[in-house]
Amino acid sequence: MSDIKNDPAGRVEVVALLDSLLESARFGLPYKKVWPFAAAILLSAFLLFQVQLILSKCILPWFGGAASVWTTCNLAFQVLLLLGYLYAHLLAARLPLRLQIKIHLSLLGLSVLLMAALAWTWPSPITPRVTWKPEGNAQPIGQIIRLLAVAIGLPFFLLAANSPILQQWLARTRGYSPYRLFALSNFGSLLALLTYPFLFEPNVTLRHQAWIWSGGYGIYVIVCAACAIATYSLKKDLSKASGHDLSEKVLDHDRPGVGIHTLWFSLAACGCTMYLATTNMLCQEIAVIPFLWVLPLSLYLLSFIAAFESSRWYLRSIFHSLYLISLPLILLTGTAKVLLQIGSFSLALFVVGMICHGELARLKPASKYLTNFYLMIALGGALGGIFAALIAPMVFRAFWEFQTAFLACGLLLFIVLFRDRNSWLYLRAAWLPLLLVLGVILIVAVLGYFKPAVLSYFREKSYLIFILIGAVLPAIWGAFKPGKWFKTFRWTQAYALGILILIAVVLIMQMNSQVQGSFACSRSFFGIFRIIRNNNVLVLKHGQTTHGFQIRDGVHDPTPTSYYATNTGIGKLLWNHPKRGENAKENSLRVGVIGLGTGTLAAYGRPGDYYCFY
Repeated sequence: MSDIKNDPAGRVEVVALLDSLLESARFGLPYKKVWPFAAAILLSAFLLFQVQLILSKCILPWFGGAASVWTTCNLAFQVLLLLGYLYAHLLAARLPLRLQIKIHLSLLGLSVLLMAALAWTWPSPITPRVTWKPEGNAQPIGQIIRLLAVAIGLPFFLLAANSPILQQWLARTRGYSPYRLFALSNFGSLLALLTYPFLFEPNVTLRHQAWIWSGGYGIYVIVCAACAIATYSLKKDLSKASGHDLSEKVLDHDRPGVGIHTLWFSLAACGCTMYLATTNMLCQEIAVIPFLWVLPLSLYLLSFIAAFESSRWYLRSIFHSLYLISLPLILLTGTAKVLLQIGSFSLALFVVGMICHGELARLKPASKYLTNFYLMIALGGALGGIFAALIAPMVFRAFWEFQTAFLACGLLLFIVLFRDRNSWLYLRAAWLPLLLVLGVILIVAVLGYFKPAVLSYFREKSYLIFILIGAVLPAIWGAFKPGKWFKTFRWTQAYALGILILIAVVLIMQMNSQVQGSFACSRSFFGIFRIIRNNNVLVLKHGQTTHGFQIRDGVHDPTPTSYYATNTGIGKLLWNHPKRGENAKENSLRVGVIGLGTGTLAAYGRPGDYYCFY
């Protein structure tokens, strides 16, 4: 109870809940009437996420099976999600409830008719025919987006809009603060993610998956229509009795300003970018393991669920400390076993996700403005998807969006804490600056002991020593001899900013190390390719996979190597083929090769042979 007394937001939520219960009792509407809305939101989130997996699996072989296919699909779905949230916001902000219900039900009916029409020409209402397969060398990103828009555009759009629409209907007619339903929505997405690869995908054919999903969509339309009808009936009763919305009566806060909207947008964008960047790092640079992509997406959704389910899950003292620890762990496990690398990157993703989404939950507005809030989250997610899928591959030589998102999280955290006068940045504790400095010294010492190469990036280590001494002396003085000139919270802010700058320096060094030693490096839709020179050998690498190498000593240049050496199966076949004879023209080989790689098989070609690389 003491926490509620000291927390104005907590008092408002308690008052809102009590008022909603009283109003529900007054009009014969038990509190359990919220559950049909919860069921509709859970079902829509499950369908919304499962259709992403079904369609991604459908088109993945058409576009080469690269991890970038999933990233591009995610971009398309993020844009559709943004459009759905924009539609929900415009309905809530511009139209009366009665007209909202009519428009939404009409669009739901239209989507069912479109799916029925597609079912006549496609294998299912949502899976396209093989005629949609790409041809030639067209840009795959545009093709993927067009295909998804035709296959699932309108149903996905309406499913995306469902959660904010139903939540604002609840707030307007029942005075119910609906933000926990956002956690329920993300739980539905997580449920779809975990059941698809382990339950649906191995046991049900793709065509039947699509038909089952279409049936589930039909059930959702019925449940949503029932919620709309119930809302319309309740709105008429409440209007006669009170004359205005319960949401306006109970939760009438000041309208959030531009600064708050910018923070909502930025925090959401940072979390989404970190998720996509970690997915790329794990699935392309670290290990090619089936279903590994499930791990980062699960952690991303879990951070949403935990942050919005209750404030008790996001503890600043724990996650801010983990933010400092996660970066050294990544540096320490950079050359360790695969599982350790996966663990360190996953920890960093979850910590950044909890910070971004935890601060979002702390900044959530009154339910009167929830559609603004969700619109900014969707806009940030779409921008994160655009940055990771379109911008980063063009401007970065490696997966540097990971370091960019990690640093952006620290910067946003500093801004949020600086705005919050109750944060630890304003804590008047003389020991806090010293604790920050000692923590950094401990981390640097551990790195220097287990990973001396990290400190070797500093050309003169004496500079590092002088910097640490210069930082620790004021902190010690302030801890044991606090005076008027020593404003503790100002020094805390200065040290926090200094730590952020140190993190930026370390991240830049790590980015440089990712391309250091590369003879050549290029990035495309299918990943990052590096040519590394080791003495007289050139090696082509894609992530941790070596695709081939060439000996450049002037003698063995045309010698087949690696997987295609003369002692391998393909080497023995080409080297000892029955057509090989003295007359090369009469006994020439016609060879078709799928995939180029380093072109090692071309070394087996002789005058008169015909090699075609597809």
